[in-house]
Amino acid sequence: MDENTSLLTENGTSKCSVFATTEYAIVAGVSAASASVSFIACLGVITLIILFKKYLFFTQRLILYLTIAALLDSVGYMLHRVDYTHENEATRGFCVFIGFFEQNTSWAELIAICCITVSLFVKATRHKDIEKLEKVYIFMIFIFPLLFNWVPFIQQAYGKAGAWCWIRSTTEDGDKCTTFTFGVYLRFILWYIPLYALLIILIVLCIVIIGKVSRDKLRYEGKYDPEAKRLQEQRQKEVQAVLWYPLSFFLIKLVALINRIHGAVADSPSLPLWYLHAIILPLQGGFIALAFTLDPETRRRLRCVELRAVIRRLYHKDIEEYPIRAARGDSLGALEENGSSVMYHQIRDQDSTKM
Repeated sequence: MDENTSLLTENGTSKCSVFATTEYAIVAGVSAASASVSFIACLGVITLIILFKKYLFFTQRLILYLTIAALLDSVGYMLHRVDYTHENEATRGFCVFIGFFEQNTSWAELIAICCITVSLFVKATRHKDIEKLEKVYIFMIFIFPLLFNWVPFIQQAYGKAGAWCWIRSTTEDGDKCTTFTFGVYLRFILWYIPLYALLIILIVLCIVIIGKVSRDKLRYEGKYDPEAKRLQEQRQKEVQAVLWYPLSFFLIKLVALINRIHGAVADSPSLPLWYLHAIILPLQGGFIALAFTLDPETRRRLRCVELRAVIRRLYHKDIEEYPIRAARGDSLGALEENGSSVMYHQIRDQDSTKM
């Protein structure tokens, strides 16, 4: 969603475009291709969470909400290309809609990452789940951004912005390209300031989480209570697995920050940075899928035997329940309350045990 300050050009494109027609087409095409990969990855993660009933766990539901937000964001990236050479009322109106849509989905991703990180922080420092706040999380992720992202409509601030649609920082005034001050202020108030402030907070929380998990690991060395030690090891594995989601989000936004800083200090945009930006920023779904498959239990369930069992379960009634253990990324709240590592059940076809 970030983009460099616009420049006046005389190459047949909009006067406020930073790109020549060919350059723009390449950057927009790369961004759409990357978003397509992200979209497919998100669909895959959502499918696996549903098929393997991982949504029974609170932590996995948070990951599901993040994946849904990333999927919607991918749709925005696939559609937000601006046609600078053939503008009309229809394309301008579509660009305004995509800018508004992109602003909300980006905020949904950010808040979802914050919810996951806060949940990990409470789990690591207080050894508790905050599942009772799930409805608040859902409201914050999908509804809360709508409460303030309508503000750019006041002065029609949504529109073409560099290689895609977002909040405009420039406006065409006859033959001149002038700074759109209201749009610049909105960018900082509605995105840049809260984004990087929250990222700093997330980094601090992640450092605290990593430090707490490391200290707990040393503290439980030599303990003679096998049940307490097992629960602690499970908690550590869960935190370590889910921690990849906020870390990957930070790395993605770091690329956007580098491109933004270069655009602020340089006289012209750097195409290599823009290509990197166009590849990495829309690829949130791909990073989610990567973090999702880092869990050994999830990888085990991706074996052909497991997948065939799930497919058969969908079409056959001859099924049997088998107890399963919580995976590294699964919530442990229910397990701790019942004092058992076996809490939920995976429905598998009886024939799958014979393979």
